[in-house]
Amino acid sequence: MLRALLTFAPVAALLTITPGAATALVVRNAARGGHRHAFFTTTGNSVGVLAWGVLAAAGIAAVVAASAEAFTAVKLAGAAALIIMGGLSIAGRNAGTGAHAFEAPRPAALAASDLGAVRDGLLTSVANPKLAVFFVALFP
Repeated sequence: MLRALLTFAPVAALLTITPGAATALVVRNAARGGHRHAFFTTTGNSVGVLAWGVLAAAGIAAVVAASAEAFTAVKLAGAAALIIMGGLSIAGRNAGTGAHAFEAPRPAALAASDLGAVRDGLLTSVANPKLAVFFVALFP
């Protein structure tokens, strides 16, 4: 047990600090909406990671990791999700909000952006097939 933990801990730490799509999304949302928006993005991402953990426990992550077709399907879905989120981000930036620079955001707008941040974080992690491989490879 201790030997498995000593093997697992450095690998998990290295993979945790390696930036990826989720890190880029959190940085983008922090720049756009501050620490609150980054927190909700991280929350959504964490729920997605938890979902992959549950899928790994149920054996579904092993199917994704072992099947080239399933892995490719998840990769393509993830790429499509990232492209769509990027396009919406660019379109939203170009369209502008119509609000003045010093105008405080309305509570309804904050709630909508918080839910959007959770959704984006969740979608980014669930559509990441590397998490399936990670859970299958490192969790017995």
